Amino acid sequence: MVHLGLLHFFHFTSCRFKLSLRQGLYNLTPQSSTSYRYVTVLPAITSVDIQNVCAVLLCRDFTSVFLLFKVFRFCKSKCHKNFKKKRNPRKVRWTKAFRKSAGKELTVDNSFEFEKRRNEPLKYQRELWNKTVESIKRVEEIKRKRQARFIMNRLKKGKQLEKEEAISEVKKNIHLIRAPHAGKAKMMEDKMVQKLQEDVEMGDDQ
Repeated sequence: MVHLGLLHFFHFTSCRFKLSLRQGLYNLTPQSSTSYRYVTVLPAITSVDIQNVCAVLLCRDFTSVFLLFKVFRFCKSKCHKNFKKKRNPRKVRWTKAFRKSAGKELTVDNSFEFEKRRNEPLKYQRELWNKTVESIKRVEEIKRKRQARFIMNRLKKGKQLEKEEAISEVKKNIHLIRAPHAGKAKMMEDKMVQKLQEDVEMGDDQ
């Protein structure tokens, strides 16, 4: 386990170190003057977006020589308990990993290309920073709309199947809705009237 003093050192240096939890390592690249406290991170089990101040933190060493350690975050106690039980997130039905592997959520889309890690050092420019922030908001909006559309299209198949099953069930059990003798008197009356008309026509011909 890593000493907490080292964590506080990384957290409160003037460089504002950026925490890259998508790969599970501390990345020592300096960030802007904006505080890191409101960075959105992914928990180890549920993979839902949360703020890093709202999570339980767990650090584990990789090596004893270099300062390399993996950081796990848990959004709630349920997530932490499942992690300690060594459960596979892809086999637990309420996790994002399961929903994506089962095809219940959008996984392949161009909007996910913006979240890829790029190890390219860039010089800080205020205009570039502002444009990037605005583009991130726009990309998130587009991604939410596409995810909602994907889920609605997926649910349409289920609604169509339910409709077909309901129609077949009504056809099979039509006697429960309409009695077998319902309308029989009306049919008999129509037959009698038709027979009388035929008799009258035959009498006129003779």
